[in-house]
Amino acid sequence: MRRVIIPISVIIPTLNRHNTLIQTVRSLCSGTSIPKQIVIIDQSSVPIEVVEFRGLHGTEIEIMHPAIASSTYARNEGIKAATEEVLLFCDDDILINEETLEKLFVRISDSGVALVSAIHYRDNAVFEGPKKHDMLRDLGGTLLGMKKFWRKDGYVVKSNMRGRYASGISTVVNTEWAMGYFFCIKRSILKNLDHYFDEHLIRYAYAEDLDFTYRYCVEAGKVGLRTVVDPTLYVNHLASREWRVPKQEEVNYIFANRRYLSWKLFPSKRHYRIAMWWFDHLYLLTQLRKREYASEIRSSLKLCSDKKEIIKSGAIAEIS
Repeated sequence: MRRVIIPISVIIPTLNRHNTLIQTVRSLCSGTSIPKQIVIIDQSSVPIEVVEFRGLHGTEIEIMHPAIASSTYARNEGIKAATEEVLLFCDDDILINEETLEKLFVRISDSGVALVSAIHYRDNAVFEGPKKHDMLRDLGGTLLGMKKFWRKDGYVVKSNMRGRYASGISTVVNTEWAMGYFFCIKRSILKNLDHYFDEHLIRYAYAEDLDFTYRYCVEAGKVGLRTVVDPTLYVNHLASREWRVPKQEEVNYIFANRRYLSWKLFPSKRHYRIAMWWFDHLYLLTQLRKREYASEIRSSLKLCSDKKEIIKSGAIAEIS
């Protein structure tokens, strides 16, 4: 099969997930159109070598081995190493179909578009069919600060620092942010930002994509450019269990990082922090019966209270 090389640099941070990483790279290189460059920033305890990707032709594969285990640092290093105008950020556990990159490149090549994001197919009305509208569930989520039931696009719940795509998106819609597992931007627009990924958000931060893409979308909007979600792009996010951040550490990051971003992005909105405190404690109440994350959430909320000034300053590495 003849393949077309398209001018995209794919940036993939990875940590201890060699098997799913190899699947991801092979998926990216198996379609009718393949990326010109893939930059892998491998922070694993046992580094992966380029020989693992033998048999792939036409794509330049560069592997970096930084000493720091941080997704924000890794993505910034990937940006520096990328050679193309279009930058595609991709997790290390993603599968796509043979037309995805071609369709993505057509969409981002529109001079009026600054960002294109995809939706995981299980949340996607195009691939899974329209979901039955559950107004009670949507209202409940709104009361918990998890969503806004009236929104039909991609948006940020600013009072609680959570990014959301409206359920049942079946056509291209505008978005205020992008899910970090698969989105692309233009390098020329990125230059308008004060900085790239915020390295205060250490290791695998769970909020770096919201922070980065929200700021990027704001900058794009100022010059009249669209940032969109395209549900026709097939993306299977495997959510690999090959390696995960330890449970308590994961929950600590989720709660601490959201608070840091609230102070950073909306410093004058004190009522946002009050709302977040309220929403988080309501959420804790909903988890008490499940007992799956209740004790971790309780510990994290106490940590966030005890370390408030440290988190506010961005010294998140010091909270544990």
